[in-house]
Amino acid sequence: MVDMEPAVDKLEALFQKAESDLNYISLRLETEFSQQFSESCQDELNPIKLLKRINQAKQRFKSLSEEASCICSKQEEIKDVLTDQMLACQDLLRQLQKCAGLSVLDSNADEQFLRALETRLRIDTTSSEQSVHDEDKENNTSVDQTRGKQPQLETVTKPVSRGRKEFIAIDEKEFLSVSDLVRGRVKLADVNKVYEVLFQHFKKNKNSSSLTPKEMTKMGLKVTGATGEAKLKVLRALKVIEINNKGAVKMA
Repeated sequence: MVDMEPAVDKLEALFQKAESDLNYISLRLETEFSQQFSESCQDELNPIKLLKRINQAKQRFKSLSEEASCICSKQEEIKDVLTDQMLACQDLLRQLQKCAGLSVLDSNADEQFLRALETRLRIDTTSSEQSVHDEDKENNTSVDQTRGKQPQLETVTKPVSRGRKEFIAIDEKEFLSVSDLVRGRVKLADVNKVYEVLFQHFKKNKNSSSLTPKEMTKMGLKVTGATGEAKLKVLRALKVIEINNKGAVKMA
């Protein structure tokens, strides 16, 4: 072990010398470029400074791209929620008019456009899922046929009655009734996993306050990121949970 120390010291000295040489070369290169371009009054063309500006622009562009993506995602969610609420209100208004013996209001151009747009989004998403998951073709076809016969959002506006004593998993029909923009890429099994953990927690801790995303993460639930948040949003759309403005969750 003692014989190794001189070799280690020598190797360390070589590394230090190499680092010193690199620092010297970098400083000399920057100095030469600065002198060369400052003398010709073209300091803005200095390759060293241009490289720094390019790196800064890349970081700024990355930050702006992330912000734009987040804003776009939020806009899509808001648009989807507003569309669902408007169509649900229209359906409820017609039911009230029918019960009251009044003339039923005909659908206007705006409502027809929203229903057509929602139907097109569902069909496009279902087609893309069929190309990736060939084994689900028959199931997706039957779901599409069912959607064509029944009013959309019926399952969302009239969720399954769930008590607090027994866990009832979300079925595929309920899951597919939620807008594709809300579901994203989340899977039914993952949604039920989160739902069951939350159900058991609040069943055991009846006086427990709302769970924050950090607390849910400690419980082993993946509820962060686009896919993680989608699990909670699906449960909220089905009236299973409530989410406050800080992202904390409690049973509905």
